[in-house]
Amino acid sequence: MFRALPTAANMTYRMPRKYNVSSHFGATDPSSAGSGRHDLVVVGWQEMVGLPELGIEQLPVKLDTGAVSSSLHVEHIRYFRRNHGDWVRFDLGAGMGATKDDCRCESRLIGFRGIQSSSGHRSHRPVIETMMVLAGFYWTIELTLANRPTMQFPVLIGRDALSGRCLVDCGQIFLANSRYTALQREI
Repeated sequence: MFRALPTAANMTYRMPRKYNVSSHFGATDPSSAGSGRHDLVVVGWQEMVGLPELGIEQLPVKLDTGAVSSSLHVEHIRYFRRNHGDWVRFDLGAGMGATKDDCRCESRLIGFRGIQSSSGHRSHRPVIETMMVLAGFYWTIELTLANRPTMQFPVLIGRDALSGRCLVDCGQIFLANSRYTALQREI
């Protein structure tokens, strides 16, 4: 079971640079009150995230500022109708950080999105909405679903999910998690 994390309202980051997450996460920073600044969570290009609505506690992901949308590796995608709405059922494979070895998930289908891969291949992928947890903060993101077993990371987080919330330091990995772990020890 995914355990509750501290909220942004009772968290303070001690970062080498000053970034204010107040407008996006509900926390306030007295030093920037009225200044109009928006602080961002500094993250590395690789981080551990949770997708609690899908039963994933922690999973290594690539934060890819070159990609617009985010993608989740799934298998056995099936579409169905429920309560006059479109839904999708899919399986997360073993090793995906799920609470069970194999996890079958269901989510409301938001729509389909045309995606062009880095190799130039175009496809239409189903899109779902789910909660993402990164460094103790959480927000809703859209994920495209694709069977992508040859990729190094089962989850790719693109610009749409990061915009206005995170600053990616492309020379570092696991920045957010190390800061959050240190913060947890202080609380």
